[in-house]
Amino acid sequence: MARREPGGEAGIARLGMLVSKREARSAVARNRIKRRIREAFRLEQAHLAGLDVLVRPPQGVRAGPQMVLKLRRLFASLAR
Repeated sequence: MARREPGGEAGIARLGMLVSKREARSAVARNRIKRRIREAFRLEQAHLAGLDVLVRPPQGVRAGPQMVLKLRRLFASLAR
């Protein structure tokens, strides 16, 4: 989910994450997922000016390089 800031001003993009125990049982796995989400967001943040982005990964997601690539593609599609 993403939304533009009111007034049309291009501000700083903001990220929200929701990673529960349902997606990953251990705290280590949850934190790994969060780190990957932050990494993908950081790499695309300049193009997302003024967007608020909330990321909630699907159940059973694996935190790896493929996850970062998929997220970057999604963030890039939001930037258009």
